[in-house]
Amino acid sequence: APASYKTHSGYAQAILTEAEETKSRTPEEAVDLAIAEVETAREILERKPLPVKWQTASVYVNLSKNYRLKGQFMEDRGQGKESAVWYEKSLAVLEIFSSRRRHTNELFHDFMRRRGTPEAEIPDAGNHLIYESLAMTHARMRNWEQCEAAARHIQHIAPGQTAGYRLAAVASFNRNQEPEKAAADFMAGMLIDPRCTHLIKALEWGYRDKKAADGTTTLTFDKTHHS
Repeated sequence: APASYKTHSGYAQAILTEAEETKSRTPEEAVDLAIAEVETAREILERKPLPVKWQTASVYVNLSKNYRLKGQFMEDRGQGKESAVWYEKSLAVLEIFSSRRRHTNELFHDFMRRRGTPEAEIPDAGNHLIYESLAMTHARMRNWEQCEAAARHIQHIAPGQTAGYRLAAVASFNRNQEPEKAAADFMAGMLIDPRCTHLIKALEWGYRDKKAADGTTTLTFDKTHHS
């Protein structure tokens, strides 16, 4: 089914999984191949656009993720200008949904009203994965204000997702140098899902007791721990 976007999108994911499990390709080689497949999937979707209510975000979220990974590989090699291009592509691919978010939310509110739910009790709707990808790319670019805004929106539309609290913690500290605020967000995520050991590790790795010049103890945060 060469004309199916699902074929190319699924194949892209299979390439990444196979490379991770078998080490048959380097991670960057796998990402390059995956990008080509997901770009084909996007081209198929946009050749004859579906009605808004049937459109899928998965292809764009995956493409944004792969662009971000490509930028990260280049940044790790010291190619800052080239990596910035890929980070911008990662953000741009999600802009396609900027005009659709309001429409999707309106459809959801209309559906809930027809079911008899009072307007004041209807939550806002949205795909939290879009905002997670936005937050992670902004984090790679050190755009902490935008990263925190995207993370707070995850908390708003999907309060049961720990990613919103983890990303908000990293962004708020790096933006405002407030370790207590960051710790509160990490703890909120841990309360939602105590099984998320990576949140505990974030606290363990991120915070260190250090002696200040006057001999007092201060809390500091390892700003590199935001991936």
